[in-house]
Amino acid sequence: MGETSVWEPEGANQDRTDFKVVGTWDHPGRQSWDMVSGAAKYPTDLWMEGTLTAMALRCPYGHAKVKSLDIAEAEKIEGVKLVLTYEDEELASMPKYRPSYYEFGGSPLLGDEAEFEGDEVGVVVVAVNEEVCKQALDAVKVEWEVLPFILDPREAAKPGAPILRPEMNPDSNMTGNTFGAAVEWELGCVEDGFKEADHIEVIDYGRPMWSQFRPMPPAYFSYWADDAWGNPDGEKMCYVTNHAHFPGNGPIVSAYYGAGSYADKYRALSPYMAARYCDFVEKRGAQFAPVLSKRLGGVPVRYVQSRRESFDAAVPQTYLTMRIGFKDDGTLVAVQSENIHQTGARGGYGDKTHGHLVLPPNAQGFKQTVSPNVYSTMGYYVTNGACTTADPGQPMYEPVNLAFAKMADVLGLDVTADEVDLVDSLITLKADPTKQMPISGMGQLAVGYCGKPKVPFQTDVIRTMNVDMCEVAVDPETGLVEILDYVVAHDFGKVIRPSSALGQIENAITMNSGRALREELIWDEATGVLLNGNMYDYKVPTILDQPKIEPVPVETRCGGGAYGSTGVAHAHANPGLVGQAIQNATGGDFIDMVPYTPDKVLAVLGKIAQ
Repeated sequence: MGETSVWEPEGANQDRTDFKVVGTWDHPGRQSWDMVSGAAKYPTDLWMEGTLTAMALRCPYGHAKVKSLDIAEAEKIEGVKLVLTYEDEELASMPKYRPSYYEFGGSPLLGDEAEFEGDEVGVVVVAVNEEVCKQALDAVKVEWEVLPFILDPREAAKPGAPILRPEMNPDSNMTGNTFGAAVEWELGCVEDGFKEADHIEVIDYGRPMWSQFRPMPPAYFSYWADDAWGNPDGEKMCYVTNHAHFPGNGPIVSAYYGAGSYADKYRALSPYMAARYCDFVEKRGAQFAPVLSKRLGGVPVRYVQSRRESFDAAVPQTYLTMRIGFKDDGTLVAVQSENIHQTGARGGYGDKTHGHLVLPPNAQGFKQTVSPNVYSTMGYYVTNGACTTADPGQPMYEPVNLAFAKMADVLGLDVTADEVDLVDSLITLKADPTKQMPISGMGQLAVGYCGKPKVPFQTDVIRTMNVDMCEVAVDPETGLVEILDYVVAHDFGKVIRPSSALGQIENAITMNSGRALREELIWDEATGVLLNGNMYDYKVPTILDQPKIEPVPVETRCGGGAYGSTGVAHAHANPGLVGQAIQNATGGDFIDMVPYTPDKVLAVLGKIAQ
């Protein structure tokens, strides 16, 4: 496991050098003009004559159950076409609402229990417009049973914590692969490794829940009509918008489950989905719209939600405690890590043992190091902090960076940029060129069929190779941090489309700067109500906050994609790197929880002053 991987390019195109289109700048994307000109029709743009609007009741509590409902007054309001409750037979027969690969989690399409504040529950209304929908929902009389809630997976993991999803696991809040024990992964023997170590250090690191905010609130549009290509069986075709970027997760599949139809009777209305990033959580509206339209005879139905209600899917919290053992010469000999990870209200993240979910993410990066002894555990816990979406494997390279930084601090091995050079993709010490190390930051990318590299890694995942460097300025009076410069050298294997490749780096760095310095979802600990569910209080970086980004594309042709290409994936979403730069700037302790807000920076500076 720590030896250098041998890359063996395969296929006739792996060593091709003559390209007319690949790697050149003069070829706009097929959809670029549509998007830039405004011609592209997104789901929120779709409307037809006679379109009705649908909205659902939202829970005002952190966790609650509907004890009773009275919809009589709502049904009397002029313009209301349909009011359905969770007891409706057709809604109850629909499949459970869940992200694409949850096997155990999930909730009814419309149930009587809200799993977080703002969750859709109890009643859905269809009316002539949004205002009438709101009037009808206000007229519904609801008696609530307020239930215990948990917002932090560390609290969910404690003995005696309220069991949030007893139908999934009656004994604890743990979900995922095993429902009773954390997922484990081991290489060698860590206890033997620690016996060899000259130094043993403990590192804590955590991140909050981040929002998968959308510039425009989702709107789901659907209607039923004759098949334009013929309708021999007499069944109508469902036309519906898709908001998820994984087709198996969208209405094209989820809408027809339990609806007495087949997947070939559903067609997506638009390929455009607005801004989305790694969103595995499809909205309930994706299933509501086709069901409600069919109930009303196929008329167009547009299921909508407010921008505030869009803050319901997020990147999960994760907390890492890592014990590392290393020698005086800088050799890493043992790693023992424990990760407590949030699966959110739906539960079930990590249910399927495929791809990069097999191995606990906090061990992924260390699997690629020379450490002969690694032991890692990953516990997945249900909470009431909204749904979660992005991959828990995303931060797998951060622990490695933090471990190496800690080793450098303890051993006094810090090296400045002036002392090294880049030679054949190896970081080389100028004073002694025999001392080299590879650029080996790890990301992840699912790849296709054309020539995967032969490396000791999962069969459907390859690593990207990159090195990131950032420079920050810290104001000692206010604690404010500014990222001045961000240099990224990334091995694309082969750059297919330069603007997309470099744009992906810029996107990742922008996202990373927000997560490092500003972004976090904050709930009221007493009520479980989200306090910053809007674009004013949830601090997304703007163009004025953008650091200077210098992308350096590298092409080794060592990837598993076409022409030896690889990708970018999450390889640069590394807030911990910014934290290390802040530590270097202040000379203080490493801040173990992102974002690195002024209060945390001032606390470190205060310790230094004392």
